[in-house]
Amino acid sequence: MTYPVTPSFNNVQVSRRYKQFDWLHEQLSAKFGVTIAIPPLPDKQVTGRFEEELIEIRRIELQSFADRICRHPVLSQSAVWKHFISETDEKRWTAGKRKAESDPLVGPGFLTTLQTPEKEGNEDAIALFVPALLKLDSAVKNMYSLTQEQSNRYRSGYKKSIQNLGGGFQGLSASLNGQLPQLEKIGTSFVELGDVFETQAQR
Repeated sequence: MTYPVTPSFNNVQVSRRYKQFDWLHEQLSAKFGVTIAIPPLPDKQVTGRFEEELIEIRRIELQSFADRICRHPVLSQSAVWKHFISETDEKRWTAGKRKAESDPLVGPGFLTTLQTPEKEGNEDAIALFVPALLKLDSAVKNMYSLTQEQSNRYRSGYKKSIQNLGGGFQGLSASLNGQLPQLEKIGTSFVELGDVFETQAQR
């Protein structure tokens, strides 16, 4: 399964598989992870990898990952990111991968490429930065978990409950031999509404 990626600076589309996104995430984490919070990727799936719903959810999450990289002033300018979104030739792609994997300026080594600001920083603000960042990371992960839980509830529990109600109206209409067609229409509307809940949750 490949996902199309089209950078705005050249409008040339490339196709990338999930494992290539995973490789990119690994390289960004190795190089910049000591100073920059790298956006997460969707979880790996062992079963059901080609189900339509999973593919769409994964596409949305990979789009979010790419959007966050694009908005970051450092990650968006990194050589490995530009290589990932623009290289179309298989040989150059492989050569670029090897170059990224052998980059000596990773982790603490990346810090040697940073320049000291001309003005002295606020020491108190710097001291508060790390614990604040850890709290933010925890809060974001918690929010992500809650939204996933809510989305799953709309796709499964809410949809089923609403469609069960629709089935009840349809059963009531059938028991009256269709003498009240409005009941059948109400039932159908509830069934369709359940599908809407599922669709909106995916979005």
